[in-house]
Amino acid sequence: MAVRNEELLILNDISGEEITRHALSLEKGKLIKKTNHGRNRSKTIQKYREAMMALFKDEKSATLFIDKVIAGHKRYARDQFLVLEKAI
Repeated sequence: MAVRNEELLILNDISGEEITRHALSLEKGKLIKKTNHGRNRSKTIQKYREAMMALFKDEKSATLFIDKVIAGHKRYARDQFLVLEKAI
């Protein structure tokens, strides 16, 4: 880790390569978080959909269920898929 120009830099211990950087705050107790740190962004919703369908035996029912999850929770579909994947 290093602090430069009001930013905290997170570095790889071995290579020294920068992993990420965060703005520092002088406000006590303020949480600064990059939203993309909490999710695996390498998979698209379509890829999650296909992966979830492969987990079910009945493809027709799976398609109906998964499409309803996407329609009902568009903003949180990825999170819903992660919970479903753990449950299965």
